[in-house]
Amino acid sequence: MVNAGKLIAPMIEVDFIEGFNWVIETVRLAGITMAESELEMAKAAQFLKKKDFEGAIEVFKSFEMKDKNLRGRAATNISFL
Repeated sequence: MVNAGKLIAPMIEVDFIEGFNWVIETVRLAGITMAESELEMAKAAQFLKKKDFEGAIEVFKSFEMKDKNLRGRAATNISFL
């Protein structure tokens, strides 16, 4: 499911942000929290690919109150910026 979301999110809307937001919201409504978090990480990675560091940092900071492993992954990514 996560791989499918990563593939279609940048393509279903004109702006990749809107595509990811739609996919993430759909997964959230389905109650699949782990897939939601993975898609959030993919969204942040997409920001990095577009060289939008502020957007990536904003997404990574949203992991501060989530699972310990996700916080660690987000912190690692932020440290490289």
